[in-house]
Amino acid sequence: MWLDRIFLGNQDIDSAAILNKSVTFAERLGIVDFKASEGWLDGFKERHGISSYLKHGELSSAPSQEEIEQERLKLWQIIMNWELDDVFNCDESALYWSREPSRVLAQSRFSGKKLSKERVTIFLSTNATGSEKLPLVFINKSKSPRSLKGVNHQNLPVDYYWSSTAWMQVA
Repeated sequence: MWLDRIFLGNQDIDSAAILNKSVTFAERLGIVDFKASEGWLDGFKERHGISSYLKHGELSSAPSQEEIEQERLKLWQIIMNWELDDVFNCDESALYWSREPSRVLAQSRFSGKKLSKERVTIFLSTNATGSEKLPLVFINKSKSPRSLKGVNHQNLPVDYYWSSTAWMQVA
């Protein structure tokens, strides 16, 4: 079945695509009175064990173990002649500073609130030996937030930057 190829290829498909394809198949087979209705679709999905699922995570984006090993070897070939003090690793992370915990202790179930999207970005960098750590980069969405009123950004223990989204942006 054509759907098996789609599922095996890990491709996305929705109800509209199945309905459109069913009309194409009906025309090719010479079926004149075919109606691609929601009722037909429900029956089709039930007969073939197809359900609607919410996508979650990023596992499908991750490289395979073989790809990781190949890239690791390429990287080693590039840096093998360098001093480890000169090899740096950098990463950024979002800090949702006003978000409430999603799991709490209670005596009964209770409703949660909409998740806060207030965030800052933290950028960290250090060399391979850990002997040199660059100052943290702190990216806020406000140039002069109220919490830092009267504070000189140059005196902070971090390098302070701002952008309207609090995201890192390539200049």
